[in-house]
Amino acid sequence: MIAYAFLFLSALGFLDSAFLTIEHYNRDPFSCPLFGGCEEVTSSIYSEVFGIPIALLGTGYYITIFLLSLYSYLREDKRAINLASFITPIGLICSIYLVYLMLFVLNSICFYCLLSAISSSLLFMVGIVNLSPWKKTKRSQSAKEKS
Repeated sequence: MIAYAFLFLSALGFLDSAFLTIEHYNRDPFSCPLFGGCEEVTSSIYSEVFGIPIALLGTGYYITIFLLSLYSYLREDKRAINLASFITPIGLICSIYLVYLMLFVLNSICFYCLLSAISSSLLFMVGIVNLSPWKKTKRSQSAKEKS
């Protein structure tokens, strides 16, 4: 179940950030389906770090989570999904900072940027559930009951 959630959310995040990366390099103005602030946000000075688009970094983040989740699912290897879970705080922290910049510095809202922030936040929550001691305790209790 955890792997499915990771696969879905990371694929969604990847598609979103890949779209934003393409739009960044395209340099043509594009419209937001909601809020109308995509152009202001994606063309701001905060849209790049050392000349690398933030969206491209997001694409790398999401594809890493996706590949680890896929490996975990196909090989039934929990270590890969655990590693993906440990990576998710990076996405959450970056998303919090970028949403702060978007709302309080740029005073614009980018629908696609919010979608990425929601994806990374949900990935973090799923990662917490995956790593939670409650889940491990419940699993070991059910194993004892079967014995």
